[in-house]
Amino acid sequence: MKQLFKLLSIIFLISTASCHAQKMMQTLSDAKKLEINKDKFIGKPLKVLLDQIGPKIKSAIGDPDDNSKTQTKIISFYFVDKKEFFSRDRKGEKPTSISVILEPAKEKKLPLSGEKPWTEEQVKEYGNMIIIRLSVRGEN
Repeated sequence: MKQLFKLLSIIFLISTASCHAQKMMQTLSDAKKLEINKDKFIGKPLKVLLDQIGPKIKSAIGDPDDNSKTQTKIISFYFVDKKEFFSRDRKGEKPTSISVILEPAKEKKLPLSGEKPWTEEQVKEYGNMIIIRLSVRGEN
């Protein structure tokens, strides 16, 4: 009986350890998976998408479009810093970026005009804004 209990315990531990959900985007080359599966993110909070991104987001560029009547918010996430972005741009390379258009939200301003580092505070502040469109550009 003890052996059966030990065996079942081991099987349980192995099965729970192997069933952890993997992030959809584990490397930069996986970015297109997000666009292919964009229906899983449209209508959901931004934090749902961010939870599926494995590589560190190094910078974000926001377009609050405060003069627009719709007040849509656009954020583009980059996996390179400003210096590397411009270095690649001069070579004609386009670094991978993920752009999201967020549901209009009058109570939330998006002070990301220009390139800024993406922080955990911003995840908390903007994570509940709803995604209405998602696109992926660039190559690694």
